[in-house]
Amino acid sequence: MKYLGVDYGEKFIGLALADTESNVSMPLEIIRNHTESESIDKLIKLISEYKIDKVIVGKPHWHDNSQIKVIERFVDKLIPQIEVDIDFVDESLTTKMVDNLPGVQPNNSRVDDLSAMIILQAYLDSKE
Repeated sequence: MKYLGVDYGEKFIGLALADTESNVSMPLEIIRNHTESESIDKLIKLISEYKIDKVIVGKPHWHDNSQIKVIERFVDKLIPQIEVDIDFVDESLTTKMVDNLPGVQPNNSRVDDLSAMIILQAYLDSKE
């Protein structure tokens, strides 16, 4: 089974990949979120290209409710356009976790794909 991890942000969307063989999440890329429709089209293309079986989206459990609504609205627009399941995982503190990764400089420009990697790895670890 192949997974795509998503760290949705209004400016950037971080992406990560994993499969059940390795059970290890790896950063994939960061896409600029110019418009929701462009971002959704890019995700649809990646889901097809990598033959993704499930999408894991980070959603904060204790964050400002407006951010949760933005993420849910985006996912609600994505769901009818893909034929894979979507699950959510708590993304609280992932940026802080990225800053604490070995070899990563604070305020690193790759925070979004590394956050997606942490989100996806948390999901994989919860299934063991």
